Amino acid sequence: VTASALRDDLLQRNVHAVAVSQRAGVDFPSLATSASTAAGIVGIQLGSEWLVLLRGQVKRQVAWAGNPREIKRPDQAGHFTPRTNFEPWMEEITGESEPWPEETEELAMEIRAGLLEIIQRRNITLARTNGDLRRFAGTVAHEVKNHLQTGIMALALVGEDSSGSFPPPLLEIASLGRERLEGLSNFVDELLAFSKTDISSSLTVIDLNLIAEEAVRELEISGLSGNARVVISPLPKVWGHETQLRHVIGNLLRNALIHARDGHQVLNIEIGSRPDPDAGVIFVRDDGRGIPTGQREKIFDYFFRGAAENGGSGIGLAFCYQALERMGQRIWVEDVAPRGSAFCFTVRIADTD
Repeated sequence: VTASALRDDLLQRNVHAVAVSQRAGVDFPSLATSASTAAGIVGIQLGSEWLVLLRGQVKRQVAWAGNPREIKRPDQAGHFTPRTNFEPWMEEITGESEPWPEETEELAMEIRAGLLEIIQRRNITLARTNGDLRRFAGTVAHEVKNHLQTGIMALALVGEDSSGSFPPPLLEIASLGRERLEGLSNFVDELLAFSKTDISSSLTVIDLNLIAEEAVRELEISGLSGNARVVISPLPKVWGHETQLRHVIGNLLRNALIHARDGHQVLNIEIGSRPDPDAGVIFVRDDGRGIPTGQREKIFDYFFRGAAENGGSGIGLAFCYQALERMGQRIWVEDVAPRGSAFCFTVRIADTD
């Protein structure tokens, strides 16, 4: 059984606050084949997540007055013989746990109330701390960008001089300096976005088609999608945090456009989905030069840059990993035959019925 399947069962049965059952396999289909370890369940709802206690089945024998599978008929005189017609018949009952104590539901409600109070206090403290950090990060980023823009503008004026006042070596250094400062400015922007990763808001149903289309438009406007074809295959509606998923898809697209290019060949990128036994899977797949095997374990690390000459801050993929992990999802990279790579991440599919 998977946690996501059990959570969906609890949601579909409209269970609120607490669920108690000694026949979990009957009440929750995801546990139907797990009687040995999950015949009984106590579930405590904590926001969008559940705290679950499971107990295994206890087989027991029940004595019945006669075997219901054997038809008994009266004798010639129309009489039944109790000693033969109602002989004790033993039935083995499986799929049930020991009954939960009568006070289980009340105790679970008290535990839930106590945990929610602790979580609420913690969230208030974290919200204040995060607010202070964001204000500090915003102030620092603003000050740094102001100084960077001054330097960028000064070097741009030097590079655009047509009077011949500056020797070519100096113009070359000015151009290189401008590129580095612009890269640092983008790095500050990404650091600021990374520091704002927040999923404290509730989950909503999101149409990933709209998110993907918006991400492609933004990259087209920026000019980064030149000499590349991006195709969006039909995508599902999912439960998640819109801002974070927009950043995830945008970062994966940007990563492909920056790092997957192989010379002047046209880069083909597909944003699509595929079924999975446990959850939906979204992928951003390209036919570029691929990712060396030795970089697979490091690619989601902070500030890792596989090919420094291609630019990039080394934050985008780490951002994706962190945002998806906080939503209870995962991300990984796969090889694509005959060439290229695919970044895949799980999502929680929304029931659109």
